[in-house]
Amino acid sequence: MKPLVRDELLARLDERTSNIWCVVEDIKTHTIEQNGLIMEAITSSKSNKTWITVFKWIGGTVILSGLSFAAWVAERFINGG
Repeated sequence: MKPLVRDELLARLDERTSNIWCVVEDIKTHTIEQNGLIMEAITSSKSNKTWITVFKWIGGTVILSGLSFAAWVAERFINGG
């Protein structure tokens, strides 16, 4: 291989290696950011599950109270009271 061709190939190889290195560094940074966002989403999901459970209990209590009141009104209406 001629020295001039060899030098051109080595220069292109160095440039490609440098580009690959920069892309890998960008990927590392992006992955770290994604991992942080994923952890925030998991934490927020756990918090949301707690609130959903609380609202289910409150909603169930309200519905049960409403049904009990409706049954009481119906019983009074049937018995003429």
